[in-house]
Amino acid sequence: MTDQTIITSFDDSTFNSNNEDITLYTVYETAPILLTKIEIEYPEIAEKIGLEGKVYLKLIIEKDGSVSFVEVVKTDNMIFNDAAVNAAKNDFFPGNVKGHSRKMHYNYSYNI
Repeated sequence: MTDQTIITSFDDSTFNSNNEDITLYTVYETAPILLTKIEIEYPEIAEKIGLEGKVYLKLIIEKDGSVSFVEVVKTDNMIFNDAAVNAAKNDFFPGNVKGHSRKMHYNYSYNI
């Protein structure tokens, strides 16, 4: 089972405040949609002992729907991290803001 949570998209502009570049974010209207079913490779050792868990990821999905960044934010067990990260590197139909595809932050979680 996969849970999806909407976060924000990158705005096309940045501004400088106290010599720091700050990227503006806006909430998007249409969430990214996974194009292919994600098959998670269940770790063999976890399967042998009947271990289950959940992995929470932060993704950056580009305007073309490709995933350019994956980070584990929280995990029930580190044994599942690599499988979840690899599964998240699938293509998405990009989310939209005002009818235009946008680069987006997106939270994704896997029950393994």
